[in-house]
Amino acid sequence: MLIDSPQTARNPSRATSRAVEATLMSGARQYRRSTMLHRLLPGLMLSEDADAAQTSARIIAALREALRHERARAGHWTYDLNRHLGLAQALRAELARHH
Repeated sequence: MLIDSPQTARNPSRATSRAVEATLMSGARQYRRSTMLHRLLPGLMLSEDADAAQTSARIIAALREALRHERARAGHWTYDLNRHLGLAQALRAELARHH
């Protein structure tokens, strides 16, 4: 839970940053590759015979690329904030899993 201090009340962008960070952390903890990855990257084909490190590296690269494309749409009617957050949460979870 986020508690606003007098400092964050004077600086709403700091409070917003904290809220976004909390959302990303929460989503990363709840991320499950087996059920969520295919929704974010429906065209990603993973090889059955690839080792775990190769698979993780490929997923991370694909998530970074998808996030880069989503950021490029910011301000356009096709931009989807929920997709952006989902990609960022999945990327955080995959990076934590990889390291």
